[in-house]
Amino acid sequence: MDIQWVQEIGDEDRDMLVFFKVFFNSLLKKIRFKPIGRNFFNPAHSKPINQYNIEVWPGFAAALNQLQNGVLLNIDIVHKVLRTDTVLDFIKDIIKRCINDPQDEIKKNLIGSTILTSYNKRTYKIDDIDFNMSTLDTFTLDQEEGKDPQETTYKDYFHKRYGWEIRDTNQPMIISIHQKTGNKLVLVPELCQMTGLSDSMRANF
Repeated sequence: MDIQWVQEIGDEDRDMLVFFKVFFNSLLKKIRFKPIGRNFFNPAHSKPINQYNIEVWPGFAAALNQLQNGVLLNIDIVHKVLRTDTVLDFIKDIIKRCINDPQDEIKKNLIGSTILTSYNKRTYKIDDIDFNMSTLDTFTLDQEEGKDPQETTYKDYFHKRYGWEIRDTNQPMIISIHQKTGNKLVLVPELCQMTGLSDSMRANF
């Protein structure tokens, strides 16, 4: 391990807050808490509520503030409600009860939503739904050193990489744009879970 001196951070330096935020976030990731929005949640201690197709993840909301006597860390307990139905289930439900253009209704209900991938428990924001794509479309895998680039379908990729067998090959694909890099990520609705409560769930006390 190499340690390199960079700079000294004073108690009243704004960089102190940045350092602590990075430090605490890295600690939470080390103990396998998953970030959803600004908070971190523990999927290992999730509580399923099977009769309503939801599960509850416990977590923490942390805020750092610079005060006269130094940096204050404020921690609150929070919980996240996740639905166990997939995005594909939600899409099929919209198609079943839609009286207008189903593609417009699907985009209206999904774009801007946060979803959770079932295979690695990461969250993504839906920026678009591509109805011209399917799981049988191909893409080029990242080239390994000394090997030629390979093309594979999304269906084959998720089966080989994660062991997930995709049943519906004609489902549209989810597009998520990475906020920092601008890269386009393609996700499969069948392998993603909805987050938050639907209107019908909120109305059911």
